[in-house]
Amino acid sequence: MLVAPRFMRDRFIEMIQREAEHAKHGRPAGITAKMNQLQDELMIQELYRASQAGVPVSLNVRGMCCLRAGVPGLSENITVFSVLGRFLEHARIYRFENGGDPEFFIGSADWMRRNLDARMEAIMPVLDKGIQAELEHMLDVYECDNVTAWDLQPDDSYVRRSTAGA
Repeated sequence: MLVAPRFMRDRFIEMIQREAEHAKHGRPAGITAKMNQLQDELMIQELYRASQAGVPVSLNVRGMCCLRAGVPGLSENITVFSVLGRFLEHARIYRFENGGDPEFFIGSADWMRRNLDARMEAIMPVLDKGIQAELEHMLDVYECDNVTAWDLQPDDSYVRRSTAGA
């Protein structure tokens, strides 16, 4: 279990850096995350480094996002989108490709300074393969949304995805 403020930040950074090492050595690498906020400077810097190492990063950030996605030389391997609907989604899901042996985590913490440094938060690993498959499906559904999703552009604007054939 990852618990903030004591261990969570360091463990997330280790996993992001591990993905960068996998990418550098030609192993499967990737980060997929669903959260409500992304504003922590250290986490953003690590995501930029991972992108520069070739790690594909897909972030579903419902609210505030301080990362700049798709910027050449900085974050060209990072996509950020926001799925906005009638109901507020509180689930946080973190997936790390881990060289072809994916790891999943769920819990309460966004990648915000207050969540990582100043509050009690918990993230749990998901070990059950059936539940991992359900989480994978959920992440795929969000990724493929073409009705309520908005894509973050390199200039920090958002463009609404269009429906197929529109």
